[in-house]
Amino acid sequence: PEHKHHKELQEFYFGIWDILKQGGAVEEILNSLSTYGYIILAVYSFGGGMAGLAGAGILSAMGKMDITLSIAIATVFNYIGDNVLFFMAQTNKQSVKPYLKSLRAESMAELF
Repeated sequence: PEHKHHKELQEFYFGIWDILKQGGAVEEILNSLSTYGYIILAVYSFGGGMAGLAGAGILSAMGKMDITLSIAIATVFNYIGDNVLFFMAQTNKQSVKPYLKSLRAESMAELF
């Protein structure tokens, strides 16, 4: 029974993919990602962004982006974002403390 559901879902996704391919939407999306991919990666890496780097790796394997440039952009913007967040936390300690306490409480609750 579970296999049948998996097969139906797979057919659904491939059907959507075929519709997008016929209309040229897939190529348009890939072209726009190769055009704006570095900007998207930079913004996404500002606050973390391992998934963004994985996406850039996939686009690099497809020949739409350069992996070396993607890693450099992700590294630089992650470093900048980390420092900006650290500076904001240092200058606004009183407003950040309740947030940190709630995070600590949530993470401790997950442990137990």
